[in-house]
Amino acid sequence: MMVREPSDLYTGKAILGLPLSRSEVLGSSFQEELFAVADFIAFNDPAVKSYLLGEEVSSEGREGKVT
Repeated sequence: MMVREPSDLYTGKAILGLPLSRSEVLGSSFQEELFAVADFIAFNDPAVKSYLLGEEVSSEGREGKVT
C-alpha cells in the first residue's frame, strides 16, 4: 500500500467524501487504521484481490450485502 495525492488518482471522477492529502494521511493519528482497512479490503474482497493479482476482475465469492 502507498498513499498518493488525490489529484493523482481522482481528477474528474466522482468519489465519496473528501479525499485526504498524502501529508494529512501520513501525519494523522488514525494512519494505522487507514492502512488496516485498506489491507483488509485488498486481501479479502475478491474483485480487488483479482485486480491486484493481474487477473480478470471477478466478484465471485463476495458475500451478500449485510443490512
